[in-house]
Amino acid sequence: ARISLLQDEVTTIGSEVDALKNKEGLLRDQFISQMEELNKEIREFQKTVDSSLSSDDGIGITANVKASEDGSGADLEAIKGMLSEVNSQLAKEEEGYLAEQKIQEQLQKELDDYEKKMSLMEAITDKTNSVQVLTRQTSELEQTLASLGEELQRRCRCQHCEAENLEVLSLLLQGDQDMEVS
Repeated sequence: ARISLLQDEVTTIGSEVDALKNKEGLLRDQFISQMEELNKEIREFQKTVDSSLSSDDGIGITANVKASEDGSGADLEAIKGMLSEVNSQLAKEEEGYLAEQKIQEQLQKELDDYEKKMSLMEAITDKTNSVQVLTRQTSELEQTLASLGEELQRRCRCQHCEAENLEVLSLLLQGDQDMEVS
């Protein structure tokens, strides 16, 4: 019964470990897709910034910044707004990443705990099986000893009067002791 209970617990924990592994995989996949989406948004932003800052005359960013300062500040404000938006999105994604990382660490800790419990249960099951084998051997030895005792008593009884012949018994026992000494 104990072995059955232990095996049921091992099966239950194995199922829980599998569920945690699946959950961890889903969270990892979600995180990767979110990071890929953020990467796309960053690339789009970089393209927008590059296109708004590049110039046809080859002077580069400095000329565009001066032109923005001299001209309408709308371009500069748009860029600042985009930067602010990207920074807030990046902060949100980083917060999400840290939360998912914390969840992943917690799941890993639970997985490690379940693996330790499973290992312990397997060791207990092995020891229980060993104890059962020893119990069976002890029982078999007790039965053998009892049958040998009965055989010894049968041999030491007088066949006519059924009285125990103690002289034969003491000679047999003395012979056994002599054999042990030799």
